[in-house]
Amino acid sequence: MGKAEQVEQELEKVIRETVEKEGLPMPLHRIEVFPTPEGTADYLIEYFGKKGTPLGLGFRNIRPVSPEDFNDPKFRVRLLLNLSLWLKAQATRDE
Repeated sequence: MGKAEQVEQELEKVIRETVEKEGLPMPLHRIEVFPTPEGTADYLIEYFGKKGTPLGLGFRNIRPVSPEDFNDPKFRVRLLLNLSLWLKAQATRDE
């Protein structure tokens, strides 16, 4: 399995963890991961509304990530917090 696939799996785990922690419904979403020449990856998470159309601009990384970043407690806490805020905002927009 390549690093892009590992990043995608880790992002899926974080989304599930965030949804459970915040008591949100599991969103219809799509994750796109783009490998970089440096061996890391950029990503975009799109949130699809009840009508099946994307809402907003999506959730993007600030810097390229690697699968190992998800083992860093500081990185994970920041990602969970930011993803939580974004998921809540998207859920509110979709009401």
